[in-house]
Amino acid sequence: MQETEDEKVAGGPAGKLIGKAKQAVGAIAGNEQLEREGRLQEAHVDAEAEAETRQARAEQVRAQAELEEQRREHELERERLQAERTHELQETKAERDHREREAKIEAERRAEEARLEQERRIREQALQAERDAAARERAAASGKAADLLAAAERAERRADVIEGETH
Repeated sequence: MQETEDEKVAGGPAGKLIGKAKQAVGAIAGNEQLEREGRLQEAHVDAEAEAETRQARAEQVRAQAELEEQRREHELERERLQAERTHELQETKAERDHREREAKIEAERRAEEARLEQERRIREQALQAERDAAARERAAASGKAADLLAAAERAERRADVIEGETH
């Protein structure tokens, strides 16, 4: 029995069993053609099983490669997101540091203005104290001058009185 294009060889465990049966019948009947057909059918079933195993392994390797590729893509995306987050945090920190420096500079400027204003008030108070002292001194000097003038006038009148008594 020779397999034609229209004939189909049974596969799987049933095909293997049929192949063994053909070999046994061919051996018993002395039909080498049937025996060879049984071996070929068995070899065909084994080849199909091997092809299926290899196909399944290839699918597994492909699926594993796809999974690995997805894992790498996820890892790259995670790293990109982490880098982006780190960059955002650095920018936020830089902005915060900048605001803090500006606030510190503003506080120092205000403190300096307050110190200068305090110095100005102290100088103004000292100047006013000097003016007040000068005014008191002028008043005292004016009072002394008036006293001296009055004393001089009294002395002059006495001198006139004494002079009139002597003449």
